[in-house]
Amino acid sequence: MAFIKLSEDFKKTSYILLNSSFITDYMPSLTEQAIKVYLLGLYYSTLDSDINTIANFTKTLNLSADEIKEAYTELEKENLVKISNLDELQVIYLTLDNKTTKFKPIDEGKYGDLYVLCQGQLTHELTTSEFKSYVDLIENYHLEPEALLMIIKYCSQTKEKGANANYILAVCKNFIGEKIYTAKKVEEKIIEIERTSGKIQDIFKVLGIKRNATLDERDLYIKWTKVFFFSDKTIIEVAETLKKKGGMKALDNKLTKYHSMQFLSYDEITSYESVQTHLKTVAKTICTKLGIFLENLDPFIDNYLNDWLTKGYSDETLYSIATYCFKNGLNTLEKMNNFIENLYSNEVVGVESFAKFTKENKQTDEKILNIFKKLNLNTVVTNRDRELYNSFINNKISQELLEYAINLSNGKVEPWKYLIKILQNFNDNNIKTVEDANKASINITANSTKQNNDNLQMNTRSFSEDDLNDLFINLKETNLND
Repeated sequence: MAFIKLSEDFKKTSYILLNSSFITDYMPSLTEQAIKVYLLGLYYSTLDSDINTIANFTKTLNLSADEIKEAYTELEKENLVKISNLDELQVIYLTLDNKTTKFKPIDEGKYGDLYVLCQGQLTHELTTSEFKSYVDLIENYHLEPEALLMIIKYCSQTKEKGANANYILAVCKNFIGEKIYTAKKVEEKIIEIERTSGKIQDIFKVLGIKRNATLDERDLYIKWTKVFFFSDKTIIEVAETLKKKGGMKALDNKLTKYHSMQFLSYDEITSYESVQTHLKTVAKTICTKLGIFLENLDPFIDNYLNDWLTKGYSDETLYSIATYCFKNGLNTLEKMNNFIENLYSNEVVGVESFAKFTKENKQTDEKILNIFKKLNLNTVVTNRDRELYNSFINNKISQELLEYAINLSNGKVEPWKYLIKILQNFNDNNIKTVEDANKASINITANSTKQNNDNLQMNTRSFSEDDLNDLFINLKETNLND
């Protein structure tokens, strides 16, 4: 154990020394992510091992482990750190004095004039590190020096506050990615980009953007027109739908989406968006009638609504079903979907067929409530009650035998359950008449009840979790006094 340690509070209030050379020579050419990783790494190097972990590191920066590795790989190329173990990501920070060994010396006789010319095109001071990055493009990617100068000049002119090293290098790499290495090809590319200036300003006006377009934004326009084959009119019309929100990124997302759907004309786009707007309206209305709220309606539309509409259910039918589900405790999308699957299997699809279904259900409820009244039960009808009624009573037993069973059940602690047990016994023993029941000397006791009911004035019921969920029902339809 160490003889002396710093408290965590002391560490949090202390300072991290940063070599000024990192700011002047390295930072201009590093990505923003690499800079954040480097600085936080300096701080983490002062922490104890239980805190100094990759898990805490990724959580602090909200980056993945792969993104952290990518950043440290970039830093290692700059000779700022050494990765001693890539799998477990163990990193050693190096002194910045070692930077002189990271590159071959620049040939001043070969590139001295180029340095002066580059500096003349820049609004900021050209550092050795930045210039070496430009030389690398020339030596490793065969970018002509004249082409490099044209790119630097164009970037500096189109950026209102001047182009930084990262921006210029990114543009150079984009050009190289398009196999543009010569001054002639760069000039042709710039002319193509410049032709778009007026068109882009029209788009900017619709989007509410008041500045010059960047090269990346000009490339977006070229992509939309040359790759996606959208007309200027279509691009403007889509931009208008954004209502000056989201800028070029939002517009690119929309146009990319429409391209993936193979839309070309604005009529195709408006037709699609009209359907999407209608689906969201229907989905929102259903959620309201179910008594639920969904911030994002897309999963509901994709997983449920589209299927219901494909089955032939109209908007009005779905609204009626949602209302019914809410009243009957089926107020989740999953339960409503299961209910619709059951309706569909019974060919209940249209408004009229569903109205007939609910009418029959209401009649069933009234019959069940009549039995409850005879059993001195003051309660509501649940889906389970309906299932039991349809299984053992509905068209299964004579009214006379039913009255006989009700009389046997009256006075029990759970008379409805007791009645069902009797009816189940009748069914198992093929008892069809009161005479058959008397001959069989039916004597059934409910396992979960007690027989001492003399002092009970009103019978009660116990409910399972499913029964309790089913209690959300229209009491006006099931009131015992109706």
